[in-house]
Amino acid sequence: MNLNEELKGSILFKSLTDEEIEKIIPLCTQEQHPAGTELYKEGDFADKLYIVRKGNTALDLKNNMAPYGPPNRMIVDMIKPGDAHGWSALVPPHIYTMSCRCVEDCSLIAVSGPALKELMKDECHIGLKVMTAISKMIATRLTHTRVLIIGERGLGAVTNY
Repeated sequence: MNLNEELKGSILFKSLTDEEIEKIIPLCTQEQHPAGTELYKEGDFADKLYIVRKGNTALDLKNNMAPYGPPNRMIVDMIKPGDAHGWSALVPPHIYTMSCRCVEDCSLIAVSGPALKELMKDECHIGLKVMTAISKMIATRLTHTRVLIIGERGLGAVTNY
């Protein structure tokens, strides 16, 4: 599969035309990372957004809800091929809101956040399509996070009695 087809098949760019995808391709680099690689940490400056080509990545965040224990990490979502993460590269203040680690050996498409923002500013129709996809992605992650937090709080309430 070529880069054009992979971008077109991704959750982030599936609504773009072939001509619009051709404008995205120069903003992309291909990356390979072994299992265990931390792509970014919660709080890091966000300058790339990623599309998973092969392998799985895990998004996690600090869980400070245990009343007496130290904070631990909570996996919020597993990102599989065709899915994307790193939306913070497009949205101020450009700080990753979660950490991301490769669960398996991964092949990724990294898209330059600043370059994509510039393209979206110049080509508003592309920006609208991309930001609509980003909004759906954020909504899904928020739902996953809520379900996990409710589960954690519910379990904590049961074990404290």
